[in-house]
Amino acid sequence: MQGSFIEIPIKTITSLMESKGTLVISSINYEERSLTFLNSLLSNRNQLLAKFILFVFRSLQDNVYPLEIKKDWNTHCVENWLKERGVNYKIQKIPYPMGFYKERIKSNLQFLLQESDFSDIVLDITAIPRTVLFSILESIRQIQKERKTIHNLYLVYTTPLKYSIYPHEIGSLETYFSKSPLHELLHYIKTINLIIVPGIYGNEINVLIEDLKKNSAKIQNVYLLIPMYKHDLFTSIKILKMSPNIITTILSLFDNSRVYYCFSFHHTMGMLLDIVKKLIINRDEGCLIAPFNAKPIAVSAFYAYTYLTEKGVWSDVLRMSSVQYSSFYSIGTGEMFCWKVNVDGG
Repeated sequence: MQGSFIEIPIKTITSLMESKGTLVISSINYEERSLTFLNSLLSNRNQLLAKFILFVFRSLQDNVYPLEIKKDWNTHCVENWLKERGVNYKIQKIPYPMGFYKERIKSNLQFLLQESDFSDIVLDITAIPRTVLFSILESIRQIQKERKTIHNLYLVYTTPLKYSIYPHEIGSLETYFSKSPLHELLHYIKTINLIIVPGIYGNEINVLIEDLKKNSAKIQNVYLLIPMYKHDLFTSIKILKMSPNIITTILSLFDNSRVYYCFSFHHTMGMLLDIVKKLIINRDEGCLIAPFNAKPIAVSAFYAYTYLTEKGVWSDVLRMSSVQYSSFYSIGTGEMFCWKVNVDGG
Protein backbone atom coordinates (compact mmCIF):
# COMPACT_ATOMS: atom_id res chain seq x y z
CA MET A 1 0.00 0.00 0.00
CA GLN A 2 1.33 3.45 -0.88
CA GLY A 3 0.45 5.02 2.44
CA SER A 4 -0.66 4.17 5.94
CA PHE A 5 -0.86 6.39 8.98
CA ILE A 6 0.39 5.98 12.53
CA GLU A 7 -0.88 8.50 15.06
CA ILE A 8 2.01 9.86 17.15
CA PRO A 9 2.47 12.38 20.01
CA ILE A 10 3.72 15.91 19.29
CA LYS A 11 6.89 15.20 21.31
CA THR A 12 7.98 12.81 18.54
CA ILE A 13 7.85 15.71 16.08
CA THR A 14 9.54 18.09 18.52
CA SER A 15 12.50 15.74 18.91
CA LEU A 16 13.13 15.87 15.14
CA MET A 17 13.82 19.61 15.32
CA GLU A 18 17.26 18.98 16.82
CA SER A 19 18.51 17.47 13.55
CA LYS A 20 19.77 19.24 10.42
CA GLY A 21 18.29 16.28 8.52
CA THR A 22 14.77 17.55 9.19
CA LEU A 23 12.82 19.73 6.76
CA VAL A 24 9.71 21.51 8.07
CA ILE A 25 7.13 22.72 5.54
CA SER A 26 4.30 24.91 6.79
CA SER A 27 2.10 27.82 5.75
CA ILE A 28 1.00 31.01 7.46
CA ASN A 29 -2.36 32.64 6.86
CA TYR A 30 -4.84 34.75 8.81
CA GLU A 31 -6.11 31.86 10.95
CA GLU A 32 -4.88 31.60 14.52
CA ARG A 33 -4.42 27.86 14.10
CA SER A 34 -1.89 28.39 11.29
CA LEU A 35 0.58 29.51 14.00
CA THR A 36 -0.12 26.79 16.55
CA PHE A 37 2.43 24.20 15.43
CA LEU A 38 5.19 26.74 14.77
CA ASN A 39 4.53 28.42 18.10
CA SER A 40 4.76 25.07 19.90
CA LEU A 41 8.20 24.47 18.36
CA LEU A 42 9.54 27.97 18.95
CA SER A 43 8.36 28.08 22.54
CA ASN A 44 10.28 24.87 23.24
CA ARG A 45 13.80 25.65 24.42
CA ASN A 46 15.41 22.73 22.60
CA GLN A 47 17.87 23.58 19.84
CA LEU A 48 16.21 24.10 16.46
CA LEU A 49 18.55 22.81 13.75
CA ALA A 50 15.85 21.84 11.25
CA LYS A 51 15.33 23.85 8.05
CA PHE A 52 11.96 25.62 7.71
CA ILE A 53 10.14 26.47 4.47
CA LEU A 54 7.08 28.65 5.11
CA PHE A 55 4.60 29.44 2.37
CA VAL A 56 2.50 32.60 2.40
CA PHE A 57 -0.18 32.57 -0.30
CA ARG A 58 -1.25 35.98 -1.57
CA SER A 59 -4.45 36.59 -3.48
CA LEU A 60 -3.94 38.86 -6.49
CA GLN A 61 -7.63 39.55 -6.94
CA ASP A 62 -10.79 39.70 -4.83
CA ASN A 63 -8.67 40.45 -1.76
CA VAL A 64 -10.45 40.79 1.55
CA TYR A 65 -8.29 43.51 3.05
CA PRO A 66 -8.69 42.69 6.79
CA LEU A 67 -7.71 39.06 6.11
CA GLU A 68 -4.57 40.11 4.24
CA ILE A 69 -3.59 42.50 7.05
CA LYS A 70 -3.98 39.69 9.59
CA LYS A 71 -1.93 37.36 7.37
CA ASP A 72 0.86 39.97 7.13
CA TRP A 73 0.88 40.41 10.91
CA ASN A 74 1.05 36.64 11.53
CA THR A 75 3.93 36.36 9.05
CA HIS A 76 5.76 39.24 10.74
CA CYS A 77 5.39 37.58 14.17
CA VAL A 78 6.65 34.21 12.96
CA GLU A 79 9.63 35.77 11.18
CA ASN A 80 10.63 37.60 14.37
CA TRP A 81 10.36 34.37 16.38
CA LEU A 82 12.53 32.51 13.85
CA LYS A 83 15.19 35.23 13.84
CA GLU A 84 15.32 35.31 17.63
CA ARG A 85 15.92 31.55 17.74
CA GLY A 86 18.51 31.64 14.92
CA VAL A 87 16.50 29.22 12.80
CA ASN A 88 17.44 28.35 9.20
CA TYR A 89 14.29 29.40 7.36
CA LYS A 90 12.91 30.64 4.07
CA ILE A 91 9.57 32.39 3.56
CA GLN A 92 8.11 32.02 0.07
CA LYS A 93 5.29 34.36 -0.95
CA ILE A 94 3.27 32.79 -3.73
CA PRO A 95 0.30 34.13 -5.75
CA TYR A 96 -2.79 32.01 -5.15
CA PRO A 97 -5.04 30.89 -6.73
CA MET A 98 -4.46 33.15 -9.75
CA GLY A 99 -0.80 33.01 -10.78
CA PHE A 100 -0.14 29.74 -8.98
CA TYR A 101 1.76 27.13 -10.98
CA LYS A 102 1.95 23.76 -9.30
CA GLU A 103 4.85 22.65 -11.50
CA ARG A 104 6.98 25.47 -10.08
CA ILE A 105 6.31 24.33 -6.51
CA LYS A 106 7.02 20.73 -7.48
CA SER A 107 10.27 21.50 -9.30
CA ASN A 108 11.56 23.74 -6.48
CA LEU A 109 10.76 21.16 -3.82
CA GLN A 110 12.20 18.29 -5.85
CA PHE A 111 15.42 20.27 -6.35
CA LEU A 112 15.65 20.90 -2.61
CA LEU A 113 15.07 17.24 -1.77
CA GLN A 114 17.57 16.05 -4.36
CA GLU A 115 20.31 18.48 -3.33
CA SER A 116 19.90 18.19 0.43
CA ASP A 117 20.26 15.19 2.67
CA PHE A 118 16.94 15.35 4.50
CA SER A 119 15.89 12.15 6.21
CA ASP A 120 12.72 13.53 7.82
CA ILE A 121 10.03 15.79 6.36
CA VAL A 122 7.48 17.39 8.70
CA LEU A 123 4.50 18.72 6.79
CA ASP A 124 2.13 21.01 8.69
CA ILE A 125 -0.95 20.80 6.47
CA THR A 126 -3.14 23.10 8.59
CA ALA A 127 -3.02 26.17 6.33
CA ILE A 128 -1.71 24.72 3.06
CA PRO A 129 -4.37 24.89 0.30
CA ARG A 130 -5.31 21.44 -0.92
CA THR A 131 -4.09 22.00 -4.47
CA VAL A 132 -0.67 22.99 -3.12
CA LEU A 133 -0.72 20.12 -0.63
CA PHE A 134 -1.21 17.62 -3.45
CA SER A 135 1.67 19.22 -5.37
CA ILE A 136 3.95 18.79 -2.33
CA LEU A 137 2.88 15.18 -1.86
CA GLU A 138 3.44 14.51 -5.57
CA SER A 139 6.96 15.94 -5.32
CA ILE A 140 7.85 13.74 -2.36
CA ARG A 141 6.38 10.70 -4.09
CA GLN A 142 8.30 11.41 -7.31
CA ILE A 143 11.62 11.66 -5.46
CA GLN A 144 10.90 8.37 -3.71
CA LYS A 145 10.19 6.64 -7.02
CA GLU A 146 13.24 8.05 -8.80
CA ARG A 147 15.78 7.61 -6.03
CA LYS A 148 14.18 4.68 -4.19
CA THR A 149 14.72 6.81 -1.10
CA ILE A 150 12.29 6.74 1.78
CA HIS A 151 12.00 10.10 3.46
CA ASN A 152 10.24 9.75 6.79
CA LEU A 153 7.12 11.86 6.30
CA TYR A 154 5.21 13.31 9.25
CA LEU A 155 1.91 15.19 9.15
CA VAL A 156 0.69 17.84 11.56
CA TYR A 157 -2.84 19.24 11.55
CA THR A 158 -4.48 21.69 13.96
CA THR A 159 -8.25 21.91 14.12
CA PRO A 160 -10.02 25.23 14.68
CA LEU A 161 -12.02 26.00 17.78
CA LYS A 162 -14.96 26.46 15.44
CA TYR A 163 -15.71 27.06 11.76
CA SER A 164 -17.42 30.04 10.22
CA ILE A 165 -21.17 29.63 9.77
CA TYR A 166 -20.96 30.70 6.13
CA PRO A 167 -20.20 28.39 3.22
CA HIS A 168 -17.25 29.56 1.13
CA GLU A 169 -16.93 27.00 -1.61
CA ILE A 170 -18.71 27.90 -4.81
CA GLY A 171 -18.82 26.79 -8.41
CA SER A 172 -18.98 23.25 -9.79
CA LEU A 173 -17.19 20.01 -9.03
CA GLU A 174 -13.97 19.19 -10.87
CA THR A 175 -11.08 16.77 -10.48
CA TYR A 176 -7.71 17.71 -9.00
CA PHE A 177 -5.45 15.79 -11.34
CA SER A 178 -7.21 15.67 -14.72
CA LYS A 179 -8.78 19.10 -14.07
CA SER A 180 -12.03 17.96 -15.70
CA PRO A 181 -15.49 19.22 -14.72
CA LEU A 182 -17.39 16.31 -13.20
CA HIS A 183 -20.36 16.63 -15.55
CA GLU A 184 -18.00 16.24 -18.55
CA LEU A 185 -16.02 13.43 -16.97
CA LEU A 186 -19.17 11.38 -16.43
CA HIS A 187 -19.72 11.22 -20.19
CA TYR A 188 -16.58 9.23 -20.93
CA ILE A 189 -15.94 7.34 -17.67
CA LYS A 190 -18.88 5.01 -17.95
CA THR A 191 -18.50 2.96 -14.78
CA ILE A 192 -17.43 4.59 -11.53
CA ASN A 193 -16.77 3.55 -7.97
CA LEU A 194 -17.35 6.45 -5.61
CA ILE A 195 -15.98 7.14 -2.11
CA ILE A 196 -17.53 10.12 -0.29
CA VAL A 197 -16.59 11.81 2.98
CA PRO A 198 -19.10 14.67 3.58
CA GLY A 199 -17.91 18.13 4.65
CA ILE A 200 -19.26 20.69 7.04
CA TYR A 201 -21.30 22.83 4.62
CA GLY A 202 -23.11 20.22 2.54
CA ASN A 203 -23.14 22.11 -0.76
CA GLU A 204 -20.48 19.85 -2.30
CA ILE A 205 -22.62 16.78 -1.64
CA ASN A 206 -25.70 18.43 -3.14
CA VAL A 207 -23.78 19.36 -6.30
CA LEU A 208 -22.35 15.85 -6.54
CA ILE A 209 -25.73 14.15 -6.27
CA GLU A 210 -27.27 16.49 -8.87
CA ASP A 211 -24.42 15.83 -11.31
CA LEU A 212 -24.80 12.07 -10.85
CA LYS A 213 -28.55 12.26 -11.44
CA LYS A 214 -28.11 14.22 -14.69
CA ASN A 215 -25.52 11.95 -16.26
CA SER A 216 -25.52 8.43 -17.61
CA ALA A 217 -22.49 7.03 -15.81
CA LYS A 218 -23.01 3.69 -14.11
CA ILE A 219 -22.18 3.86 -10.41
CA GLN A 220 -20.74 0.49 -9.52
CA ASN A 221 -20.22 0.99 -5.78
CA VAL A 222 -20.71 3.89 -3.40
CA TYR A 223 -18.93 4.08 -0.06
CA LEU A 224 -20.22 6.81 2.25
CA LEU A 225 -17.99 7.56 5.24
CA ILE A 226 -19.95 9.50 7.87
CA PRO A 227 -17.78 11.44 10.38
CA MET A 228 -18.78 11.06 14.01
CA TYR A 229 -15.53 12.41 15.43
CA LYS A 230 -15.18 11.97 19.16
CA HIS A 231 -12.86 15.01 19.38
CA ASP A 232 -15.56 17.26 17.88
CA LEU A 233 -18.96 15.62 17.96
CA PHE A 234 -20.72 18.99 17.56
CA THR A 235 -19.14 19.61 14.14
CA SER A 236 -19.87 16.02 13.09
CA ILE A 237 -23.54 16.49 13.95
CA LYS A 238 -23.48 19.75 12.00
CA ILE A 239 -22.30 17.83 8.92
CA LEU A 240 -25.38 15.62 9.11
CA LYS A 241 -27.57 18.66 9.79
CA MET A 242 -26.30 20.37 6.62
CA SER A 243 -26.96 17.19 4.61
CA PRO A 244 -29.91 15.70 6.51
CA ASN A 245 -30.98 13.26 3.79
CA ILE A 246 -27.53 12.21 2.59
CA ILE A 247 -27.71 8.63 3.85
CA THR A 248 -31.23 7.88 2.61
CA THR A 249 -30.55 9.66 -0.69
CA ILE A 250 -27.39 7.67 -1.40
CA LEU A 251 -29.00 4.37 -0.40
CA SER A 252 -32.08 5.01 -2.55
CA LEU A 253 -30.17 6.21 -5.63
CA PHE A 254 -27.48 3.54 -5.76
CA ASP A 255 -28.02 -0.18 -5.24
CA ASN A 256 -24.48 -1.05 -4.18
CA SER A 257 -24.14 1.53 -1.42
CA ARG A 258 -22.43 1.09 1.92
CA VAL A 259 -22.41 3.46 4.88
CA TYR A 260 -19.58 3.52 7.42
CA TYR A 261 -19.34 5.61 10.59
CA CYS A 262 -15.87 6.96 11.40
CA PHE A 263 -14.95 8.13 14.89
CA SER A 264 -11.72 10.05 14.33
CA PHE A 265 -9.55 11.50 11.57
CA HIS A 266 -7.29 8.50 11.96
CA HIS A 267 -10.18 6.06 11.60
CA THR A 268 -11.43 7.83 8.46
CA MET A 269 -7.98 7.98 6.85
CA GLY A 270 -7.43 4.28 7.42
CA MET A 271 -10.94 3.34 6.33
CA LEU A 272 -10.54 5.17 3.02
CA LEU A 273 -7.28 3.36 2.27
CA ASP A 274 -8.74 0.00 3.29
CA ILE A 275 -11.71 0.44 0.94
CA VAL A 276 -9.45 1.27 -2.00
CA LYS A 277 -7.16 -1.66 -1.26
CA LYS A 278 -10.07 -4.11 -1.23
CA LEU A 279 -11.78 -2.72 -4.33
CA ILE A 280 -11.82 -5.05 -7.32
CA ILE A 281 -11.91 -2.67 -10.28
CA ASN A 282 -11.83 -3.66 -13.93
CA ARG A 283 -9.57 -1.70 -16.26
CA ASP A 284 -12.58 -0.05 -17.95
CA GLU A 285 -13.85 1.28 -14.62
CA GLY A 286 -12.70 4.22 -12.53
CA CYS A 287 -12.72 5.42 -8.95
CA LEU A 288 -13.63 8.93 -7.79
CA ILE A 289 -12.76 10.01 -4.28
CA ALA A 290 -14.66 12.92 -2.73
CA PRO A 291 -12.80 13.96 0.47
CA PHE A 292 -14.98 16.96 1.34
CA ASN A 293 -14.07 16.65 5.01
CA ALA A 294 -11.03 17.96 6.90
CA LYS A 295 -7.59 18.17 5.25
CA PRO A 296 -6.09 14.98 6.75
CA ILE A 297 -8.73 13.06 4.79
CA ALA A 298 -7.47 14.72 1.60
CA VAL A 299 -3.98 13.34 2.33
CA SER A 300 -5.46 9.85 2.63
CA ALA A 301 -7.32 10.45 -0.65
CA PHE A 302 -4.02 11.36 -2.32
CA TYR A 303 -2.44 8.04 -1.32
CA ALA A 304 -5.58 6.17 -2.39
CA TYR A 305 -5.38 7.90 -5.78
CA THR A 306 -1.65 7.05 -6.02
CA TYR A 307 -2.29 3.41 -5.18
CA LEU A 308 -4.96 3.04 -7.87
CA THR A 309 -3.13 4.90 -10.64
CA GLU A 310 0.06 2.92 -10.04
CA LYS A 311 -2.06 -0.24 -10.39
CA GLY A 312 -3.23 1.02 -13.79
CA VAL A 313 -6.73 1.98 -12.61
CA TRP A 314 -8.15 5.37 -13.56
CA SER A 315 -8.75 7.50 -10.46
CA ASP A 316 -9.10 11.11 -9.40
CA VAL A 317 -10.05 13.31 -6.46
CA LEU A 318 -12.98 15.73 -6.48
CA ARG A 319 -12.95 19.38 -5.39
CA MET A 320 -15.09 22.48 -5.80
CA SER A 321 -13.88 24.57 -8.73
CA SER A 322 -13.48 27.82 -6.82
CA VAL A 323 -13.23 29.07 -3.27
CA GLN A 324 -14.23 32.47 -1.96
CA TYR A 325 -13.27 33.66 1.50
CA SER A 326 -15.30 36.67 2.57
CA SER A 327 -14.73 36.19 6.29
CA PHE A 328 -12.56 34.14 8.63
CA TYR A 329 -12.80 30.50 7.59
CA SER A 330 -12.21 29.39 11.16
CA ILE A 331 -11.87 30.89 14.62
CA GLY A 332 -9.45 29.93 17.37
CA THR A 333 -7.35 26.82 17.86
CA GLY A 334 -8.58 23.36 18.72
CA GLU A 335 -6.50 20.17 18.92
CA MET A 336 -3.23 19.31 17.22
CA PHE A 337 -2.91 15.89 15.55
CA CYS A 338 0.28 14.24 14.30
CA TRP A 339 0.89 11.19 12.11
CA LYS A 340 3.80 9.34 10.62
CA VAL A 341 3.12 8.26 7.04
CA ASN A 342 4.43 4.84 6.14
CA VAL A 343 5.16 4.98 2.42
CA ASP A 344 6.28 2.24 0.08
CA GLY A 345 9.01 3.77 -2.03
CA GLY A 346 8.85 1.16 -4.78
